[in-house]
Amino acid sequence: MVRTGAVTLNRPAVGQSDVEVTLTATVNDVVTATKQFIVTVKAQTETAAQKAERLATALTDEALGLQNGEPKSAIETTPQLATTAGEDSTIVWTSNNAAITIDSETGAVTLNRPAVGQSDVEVTLTATVNGVVTATKQFTVKVKARTETAAQKAERLVTALTDEALGLQNGEPKTAIETTPQLATTAGEASTIVWTSNNAAITIDSETGAVTLNRPAVGQSDVEVTLTATVNGVVTATKQFTVKVKALSSYTDKTNQITFSKVTLDSQTQTLLISGITNYETGSTFDFSKLIYSNGVTDEYQLKGIYKLELTLEDVNEAGEYFFGYDTLTIKLTDDDFIEIINLDFYNTDIIKALLGWNVNLSNNPAAEVNVNVDIIN
Repeated sequence: MVRTGAVTLNRPAVGQSDVEVTLTATVNDVVTATKQFIVTVKAQTETAAQKAERLATALTDEALGLQNGEPKSAIETTPQLATTAGEDSTIVWTSNNAAITIDSETGAVTLNRPAVGQSDVEVTLTATVNGVVTATKQFTVKVKARTETAAQKAERLVTALTDEALGLQNGEPKTAIETTPQLATTAGEASTIVWTSNNAAITIDSETGAVTLNRPAVGQSDVEVTLTATVNGVVTATKQFTVKVKALSSYTDKTNQITFSKVTLDSQTQTLLISGITNYETGSTFDFSKLIYSNGVTDEYQLKGIYKLELTLEDVNEAGEYFFGYDTLTIKLTDDDFIEIINLDFYNTDIIKALLGWNVNLSNNPAAEVNVNVDIIN
């Protein structure tokens, strides 16, 4: 019988111990005899490539050096990336997105979080383990977009405030305020606005926020006022608005900006004359519902309707109900013009009250004609 004597060497794996083996030689002839040899089989040694692969494979998320217990899916703080995988190796990192940049020479890491309102960004970080040869491992992380601080929110809301926040009435410009403004109370997003004024021409109650307009008297100058809006949330921010309060002027309907000097009522023909009209523009209106006639006892009568003055000295052509000629507006009163017209009797104590801050007194009036002199009051 012929035997091949083929030998297979099975060296212990990398990291295992060398193995001692006893080899027995048996010599066969007519009879046999044996002899033993003790040898040591060396364990396998790791190649440079195997070492690099092993070290790279062994890397865990700890190599990312995440701070403050942040998960890798929500990074807000610059990570402290590991620089070695042990056993005299080094790690070189690269990034596929500018949200995390890594200096190729120094290895310095910079976190560039997306701006407020933008989306979070996914970034792939590649760790290259360097020894004699290299091996790589990738980590996917997400960089959180910046969130707005309370101070930033307050500043954003207050910056967005426009003149609309002043709540100006009747189309008045902020340089000629004649009517109490309705100041905004919120800038949105669960905020509140607290207003302050630097001048008594506009006063604001610190507790209720109620606004009071105190126009300068007739003959005085208009007054410039600085209104400060403080937007309150978790923190506050302010914005200032400069306005001008118009001084009172004689014989002016404050809402409709029509100037007149006398109101005459013929109680027999039920004709109302507004005379001395000297200041009006095309499309100006006079709101008679703002006037209430009272006899000073219990009876009150209120005119209805808003009458429009065109820039002509002709009949305004409203079914003959009123006529504007030269400087006088003549109104023919009807049942539709008054809430009540029955028993329209005037006595020396009668007054015409206005809801706009001015007062008309009737005194010593003959029954056929009532001459009404208009006086401005604060």
